[in-house]
Amino acid sequence: FGVNVEIGGLDKILHVVEYGVLGFILARAFVGTSEKISTRGLVLITFIIGTLYGLTDEFHQYFTPGRVVSVLDLIADAIGSFLGAAAFTALKKN
Repeated sequence: FGVNVEIGGLDKILHVVEYGVLGFILARAFVGTSEKISTRGLVLITFIIGTLYGLTDEFHQYFTPGRVVSVLDLIADAIGSFLGAAAFTALKKN
């Protein structure tokens, strides 16, 4: 069941929030595997993996009737992944 939200950018906000959660969870998972990873490295690897996941999501939408591939959705996904990782690292320092 695809949901198309067309309310003045709400769709992009939802992408940022969704991938923000993903970025937060990914960052938490990577910290659990190695304490030697730097904050910058943690945010970078989370950003890359979150963005690649967003890319695969957009790719599969190409083959899904009624769905549209959007570069802006991918950008929102990447921003969300970055913000989620950044939020995790900020909270981890406290």
